[in-house]
Amino acid sequence: MPEPINDTDELLRRVIFADPRYIREDQTVSSFAFTPRKADKNGLSVDVARLTTYEKSILDKSKFRLYAIRADQVRQIGLNCKHDPLEDNYAHALIVGKITHSLAKRLANLAVRVSLD
Repeated sequence: MPEPINDTDELLRRVIFADPRYIREDQTVSSFAFTPRKADKNGLSVDVARLTTYEKSILDKSKFRLYAIRADQVRQIGLNCKHDPLEDNYAHALIVGKITHSLAKRLANLAVRVSLD
């Protein structure tokens, strides 16, 4: 059963780092990482941090980096987030709304890299 997402909840976005379209040389994330793809029909896939661990969310730290953004920051720019548990990932959630290029850029600017070291 879906849970409410609190404003203070941290949303985790897993981003492939080998492709410079997603992560810049300085390790900041680009708007491309927050631009919906064809598979993102219902929203942009994220995990709710309090429902998982960083290690589970990243899956493979040799291929991915993890970035966090608070739910209230998502809502403040006119988007929303909803818990969307999957059979194999209870922490799964979606950032929903019309994610334009300018909103993807704002999400990227708000996102902070999560250090797993």
